Amino acid sequence: MKYYVVDAFTYNQTGGNKAAIIFDNNLSSECKQSIAKELNFSETAFVDCQENNFTLSYYTPLEEVDLCGHATIAAFEVLKSLNKVKNHAEYYINTKAGNLKVHRLENITFMEQAPPNYGADLSKEDISKLYQILNIPASSMDYNNYLTPSILSTGLFDIVLPVKDLQTLNSIKPNMKDLAEFSKYKSVVGVHAFTIAKDNFTAHCRNFAPLYGIDEECATGTSNGALSYYLYDNGIVKEDEMLFYLQGEAMNNPSLVQAQVKLINNKPKVLVGGSCKIINEYRLI
Repeated sequence: MKYYVVDAFTYNQTGGNKAAIIFDNNLSSECKQSIAKELNFSETAFVDCQENNFTLSYYTPLEEVDLCGHATIAAFEVLKSLNKVKNHAEYYINTKAGNLKVHRLENITFMEQAPPNYGADLSKEDISKLYQILNIPASSMDYNNYLTPSILSTGLFDIVLPVKDLQTLNSIKPNMKDLAEFSKYKSVVGVHAFTIAKDNFTAHCRNFAPLYGIDEECATGTSNGALSYYLYDNGIVKEDEMLFYLQGEAMNNPSLVQAQVKLINNKPKVLVGGSCKIINEYRLI
């Protein structure tokens, strides 16, 4: 069985988050999980391709998740290389997060996210505990009178966490065991920390998901989708504005995630996209 390794959300053709792409030959869930654990990428996507109908499932080394942005755009990069999709065309993918539209452009793929959905509010005690877990002094958080940590999903629930500045962002050193337990307690994948810097990027980000076997990830599509709606809902970015997120700097692997928030029939729709680079094709032994 062949699999492809793809860098997704590359930045100037460097960096990016690696995903494995496998074309599903009626594999069982148990088999998929075993393969994902063996390959040990943050996500492995299994693609069932029937003409223009695509069903994708996503596995971390520990368990299946409903949606993965970087593995989706990686899959479409492979599909394009195999002439199974065309540039400047739209496709639908079936996922556990819903039936979602994918836009293939010239050298970039955008995928529509699931409808934005806030989770339960975080209590003051929750937030205080989270500061301790991430080793962030409470005084360094950037509330700006209204920005507070929130649980939000555009496919997967994450804690969107604003911090004061880039120095604070890069100094985060989570207790991964405690963060995994906290994530399980709050029913989230993990924490997506960000800061707004006055540079060419909308925000700089870091993502931690130890509950799913990912201590830190250098590019996360669904988390930046949630962040995009968070910034839009708080009046920081505008409808149709192209958003640019730089992630992975602390891992020496800077990656670029792009996003937009659109209003379609007066309902917000978040699109997340980026460029990819196919690394190689391999065979499972």
